[in-house]
Amino acid sequence: MIRNLFVEYRGKGSGNERWSFNGVIRLERDYFVFARLAGIGGDVKDALVPPRGFPNDAAGAARDENFTCIDYAGKAINSSNCSPEDAARWVATGKSHYDGTLSKMALPISRKGEAEAELVDIRKPARVSNPDWHTHSWLSTDEFEKAIEKTARPIPPTYQATIAAMRSLEASGFEVRCVFWFDN
Repeated sequence: MIRNLFVEYRGKGSGNERWSFNGVIRLERDYFVFARLAGIGGDVKDALVPPRGFPNDAAGAARDENFTCIDYAGKAINSSNCSPEDAARWVATGKSHYDGTLSKMALPISRKGEAEAELVDIRKPARVSNPDWHTHSWLSTDEFEKAIEKTARPIPPTYQATIAAMRSLEASGFEVRCVFWFDN
């Protein structure tokens, strides 16, 4: 299933950072479409455009959803963070990669019985990609629409809505793309 799809837009030729319009779109499972989008469930040669990977300039919302923070302080590990050991294991197996660097971190210390924090220089990876997500890519509106149209069956409503949103943003003068990836 496409775990996450984000429609991103920016002013044409602005050089500005990309933005996401308020969140994630979850698309229906359709392996024929997935093969056309990124070769999922088929051969990568079936993809309209071979997977491009996660874009370096992705919007904050897509980046935040795609990466998990590494918790060096040993607080409660949950779905939004992971231990440094888990991150290292995921990267070592090739299922993940690091993103960003923490240069300083507040670590708890105790002075004269009072809890305080000390800013420590750590220079360690800040985040890691989710090991269960794969085949990251992005497509322009035309590419996304062509991949969907070639299915020769009715286009599911969420795909239609995604194309309509992308076309509407283009009509307003924006450069538009969708960023997506799949889960296991």
